[in-house]
Amino acid sequence: MAPHKIVQACLGILTASSVGGIAYSSLPKQDLEARDSNPGVPETTLSSTPPSVVQTQPSETARNASSVTPRPEIKSLNYKFVSGSKSLELNCPNNQHPNSGFEGSKKLILCQAEKRQDSLNWYSPSGSKTQCEWEPNKNSYKCTSPKSQLAKYSSTKNREAIQII
Repeated sequence: MAPHKIVQACLGILTASSVGGIAYSSLPKQDLEARDSNPGVPETTLSSTPPSVVQTQPSETARNASSVTPRPEIKSLNYKFVSGSKSLELNCPNNQHPNSGFEGSKKLILCQAEKRQDSLNWYSPSGSKTQCEWEPNKNSYKCTSPKSQLAKYSSTKNREAIQII
């Protein structure tokens, strides 16, 4: 016999025995004893009692978890948007930040981003580009659009928004 066939046979035997060992060790001991003592009885008729539940006392850390004060969250952030001579503020709750969006054909600034974006963009089939760029020295967004107008908008989802016209 060739040496590689001997090695393959040995590896096959080791693999089969380890799989059998895993199957044997994963069965509960009481099921194995019941099978050994009743070899002619089908497995479905053997009763299997669930293992007993062990209750432990909560650790000191778990007991004191209620005394830990959570880190304060920022409730809302205000952002200023400027287009031409008009400026509007958008109040974003729950650590949200402005993002570009649409409702129907209306271009909106909505509070829905997880982090502040330096540029908000809207594209239309007519080719007119609308955008708002973050200006760090003014701490606001400067918006450019075909009509250079901003308007408060009440979204159908009861969110505060700014419409860019």
